[in-house]
Amino acid sequence: MDFEGIKNFTFRTLEETLPEILTYHNAAHTREVVDSCREFAAIENVKGEDLVILLSAACLHDCGFLTQYKKNESIACAFAEKELPLFGYDANAISKICRLIMVTAIPQHPSSNILEMIICDADLSYLGTDSFFEKANLFRKELAFQDIAYTDKDWLKFELDFMESHSYFTSAARTLRGPRKEENTAMLRNRIAGH
Repeated sequence: MDFEGIKNFTFRTLEETLPEILTYHNAAHTREVVDSCREFAAIENVKGEDLVILLSAACLHDCGFLTQYKKNESIACAFAEKELPLFGYDANAISKICRLIMVTAIPQHPSSNILEMIICDADLSYLGTDSFFEKANLFRKELAFQDIAYTDKDWLKFELDFMESHSYFTSAARTLRGPRKEENTAMLRNRIAGH
């Protein structure tokens, strides 16, 4: 399995092909998901072939956006099934990668499989970072391009509802992102109270 090959190919494709209206779901987001997968996997003791499968899925998980906005995970799997054999991935590895891609759909429902839990946590890692509000605004802007617009107050409520209903699945993400996520949630509550 040539991970470096598929990674370079995928990032080049995303950078050259994704429309600029994707202000959140872009190559930068994919890079962050790959980095978070690597970070969480180290703590959760995922290595070897499992790590390659996880990181490959992270690279490919948003490739469906190359074609369509909604329900893009199955499109990403089709992209993976077409491209991965060219980089030495067999049918079994591709099947595992597609399962990981599919589980990133919101609302997330990973099984107790650690790889599924890690990729879900990595995909929403930003909720527990200093860049939460910046990323949330990029997502709001992206939704507006899809004719999904929110007033400022409704957006804050949407974000707060999401934060309060979300929980990280891995102990790694709960440890590394949980405290900041709580701070971000409290800041959202304060902003709503101030409206």
